[in-house]
Amino acid sequence: MPAKTKTKKKKITTSVSKAKIAKKILKTSMLQLKKRKVQLAGLKKSLAEMMVEDSGKGLENIGKPAVPVNVFNQARAVKNFKKLEEFIDIFIPGLSAKDLAVLAAEHAKANWNIIKIGKDPDFQSSIFILLDEIDKKDGAVKFFNAHLKKENPSLITFREHTGYVIPATAGTFQNHVTTFKTELGLNRSKKQPLYGHFRDKPFKI
Repeated sequence: MPAKTKTKKKKITTSVSKAKIAKKILKTSMLQLKKRKVQLAGLKKSLAEMMVEDSGKGLENIGKPAVPVNVFNQARAVKNFKKLEEFIDIFIPGLSAKDLAVLAAEHAKANWNIIKIGKDPDFQSSIFILLDEIDKKDGAVKFFNAHLKKENPSLITFREHTGYVIPATAGTFQNHVTTFKTELGLNRSKKQPLYGHFRDKPFKI
């Protein structure tokens, strides 16, 4: 009988030890979990904060009141094709390369005299020749009337070289000539005569 009592006592002692160890492990785990929660709370960030950090630059104003943006002013500020790509990505992301090409062609067609003739270096010599011929005829109106009478082939030559569309009236042609002069920086100032820099100046001895 005493032997049996000793065995029972030993079993009880072992069970108590295991319970203490389990309790200690559980306590340690709870402390570690609590510590981890505190660390996570300190590192917790909003989605907006993470987006700002990941983006580097560009989202500095996130969370601030919205500021109205004039898209056309932004468009006028585009100076190169890289900026154009950025502008499209921000303001017109649905615009494809094909759409842009079509819009550019339509714009060039509507402003042919400026974009395709006046701003094209290959056509500058043709414009200068035309302006010289106009001066010989004493002005755009007389030059155009000579064309209508088939007395002057210069306008036909200019059309063949540049793709210029000859208008129906002398007034419209005169406006076109002014446009060409503006693009080449040849418009005379209202305050300064055409040959003002040749005027006599006081001679000092």
